[in-house]
Order: sequence, then C-alpha cells, then structure tokens
Amino acid sequence: MARVVTAAPRRAAGNAGAARALRSLRQGERGSVIVEFALVAPLLLLLTFGAIDVSRAYYTVNQLATAAREGARAASAMVDPAAGVADVRAIVRDAAPSLGGVALSDDRIEVVLDQAAKRVTVRIRDYPFRFITPLAAVVGKRELALTRAATFRWEYAPS
Repeated sequence: MARVVTAAPRRAAGNAGAARALRSLRQGERGSVIVEFALVAPLLLLLTFGAIDVSRAYYTVNQLATAAREGARAASAMVDPAAGVADVRAIVRDAAPSLGGVALSDDRIEVVLDQAAKRVTVRIRDYPFRFITPLAAVVGKRELALTRAATFRWEYAPS
C-alpha cells in the first residue's frame, strides 16, 4: 500500500515555530515599553509644565486687572483723587493679596488724574511674574513683567 502523507503534522510543527517566534518577539518587546516611555515622557512633562505656568500667568494677569479696576473705581468716586492716592494704592494692594509672587508695592501702582478728560486711571506696571516650572529656563526667561490698567470716569470732576 502506498503511504499518504497529510499536511496536518507540518502545520502543527509550523504553528509551534510561529508560536515560538511570537514568544521571542514578546520577550524582546519588554524593554521597548521603557524606551517608548522615555521618548514620550519629556513631551508630556513639557505640556504639563507649560499648562501650569500659562494658568498661573493668566490668573495673575486677571488679579492685576481686578486690582487696578478696584482702585480706579474707588478713585473715580473721590472728590479729590489726587489727595487720596495713598488710599487708592491701599485699595489696590488689598484687592491683589494672593498673586503668588512678590507683594505689590506702591512704586508699581500709578494713579493718574486727567482733569481735562475727567478720567482717573490706575495702572499696575511691571509686576514681576516668576515662572515656577523649569520650562522657562529652556527659553532663558525666568520672569515676565506684567502691566494692567483701568480707567474710570471721574464722577466728581468740576464742570
């Protein structure tokens, strides 16, 4: 009788070889996860630190604008804002207590009375915003000077 050879045993041997090859590939990929993480982690940290600094800067700008607006509102309701500059500066300092950086000093707060236009302007100039993340060191800028102003109509201006 003639012997008939089927392909089933060869497939089984072929499957075992494929399984062995897949196992060796999986074992070789164990280190690739660490390498991929090492490539992606700096980008994720850069994005995270960038989001932190941008959020803090936006908060600080918003607080400075609010403080300038509070000072201008108070000055606009004064009979003589030029005589009450110290009071306006105190109001501005009180409105910006938690900026997260250096305290707001009087030399950064300007009160300008325009009698011809009947306007009062309060300006906070060159407030030093300091970055807390190492992202700014890459750019070479550790500090950013922020300026905000608010102008109100002087309510008691002489006619």
